[in-house]
Amino acid sequence: MDNPLKDVVKSYIDVDVDNSLIQPENKEKATAILIHMLNKANSNQEEIYEVFSLIGTYEPYFKVQKIIDEQKRPIPIFPKSHIRKEIANTVRIGQSWSIYEDLRLLAAINKFGLNQWNKISHFVGYGRTKSQCSQRWFRVINPKIRKEPWTKEEEENLLRLVKIHGEKRWKDIANDMNYSRSDAQCRYHYNKLKKKMMKESVSTNINNTNELLNNQLLNKKMICELVKPDTNEDSHIFDFLIDMDFSKNTEMLKFGKDCGFPNENGFF
Repeated sequence: MDNPLKDVVKSYIDVDVDNSLIQPENKEKATAILIHMLNKANSNQEEIYEVFSLIGTYEPYFKVQKIIDEQKRPIPIFPKSHIRKEIANTVRIGQSWSIYEDLRLLAAINKFGLNQWNKISHFVGYGRTKSQCSQRWFRVINPKIRKEPWTKEEEENLLRLVKIHGEKRWKDIANDMNYSRSDAQCRYHYNKLKKKMMKESVSTNINNTNELLNNQLLNKKMICELVKPDTNEDSHIFDFLIDMDFSKNTEMLKFGKDCGFPNENGFF
């Protein structure tokens, strides 16, 4: 089973290492060693040196070691007089996460995995709820989450998944997208796509309606050129045109007057 922080370790190496100078296999080996450190929550000098020899820097190791060290630290304890106030402020205001809280979260995820959010929130402390911890990981910290503009393929996949899961099960949709987009991203972008599609649909309907009216008007023009009733007696030839109801369209009304088409009161 993969360590849940595998992609975090990869992101450390991507940030701290010049990819043009390092062989891909060396990055993979260094990643495997660092993940092994996390799995056993320990490291030794031989492993540390091997990582350096593979990627030419200690920086990714230092970051991994911080997580390991934090995992061994006890849960933060506050004086009783401050506990309720701290928790109330955190939950009510939704205050921003600190760098240290993020580190606690990573250590907790390494320790408990991605299914025990009660234990994770308890370990993080500072009044953070299981929901806050889960959302912080899946919407912000998880390095798999893409921040770039949505591709056409992603949008097509999103629309396909919404057809399967409906418009409410966004966590399932994000999961089926392999968490390359968060549930919040999926919901927001789908609503954006939905509005766009509705506008395009309305625009298409309007264009189709205008085209139909233009064709009707063109036909009337042609009829005008061919035959015009000279007298009221000849008007029965054009009785079929009454059904097109000129009075409900100003342009058609104008053509009716120009052509001398009959109306219910005689001629225009």
